[in-house]
Amino acid sequence: MERPMFVRPADVSRVTGGLLSRTRAYQLENDDPDFPRRIRLAPRATGWDYQALNDYLQRKGESENV
Repeated sequence: MERPMFVRPADVSRVTGGLLSRTRAYQLENDDPDFPRRIRLAPRATGWDYQALNDYLQRKGESENV
């Protein structure tokens, strides 16, 4: 079984190719019910599931610019 990959907030811009900044990801998390929620990875660490983030960007990319 493959380990899930997570995207830390500091890396979201790099991983999404500049489509999302850390600030924009936080805004979407609060404003868009379809945006994936962060997962607690450790007491002081959170991240988004890479596949859920990628799926969201693909869905939104078809209908609007994120």
